[in-house]
Amino acid sequence: MVNGEALKFDLLGLYQGVFLMRDRNTGTVWAHLDGIGSQGPLAGMRLKFLPLPVMTWEAWQADYPETTVLDDNTPYQQW
Repeated sequence: MVNGEALKFDLLGLYQGVFLMRDRNTGTVWAHLDGIGSQGPLAGMRLKFLPLPVMTWEAWQADYPETTVLDDNTPYQQW
């Protein structure tokens, strides 16, 4: 969120190994590492960070037993 507005993102690509995304609302380009806009109307602004839990699959299942995941055996392989 920036200025109280929830943004929607699309993958833009990689730049020097950093994942870049562009928000659909303003077209601003954002890096995932620091959450700072680099190009566009919100350049210099920072996205709100959200906590990301790091745990084993077993611990996750214990906390969230109804979780489902995608199967690795899928016809949608990377080309």
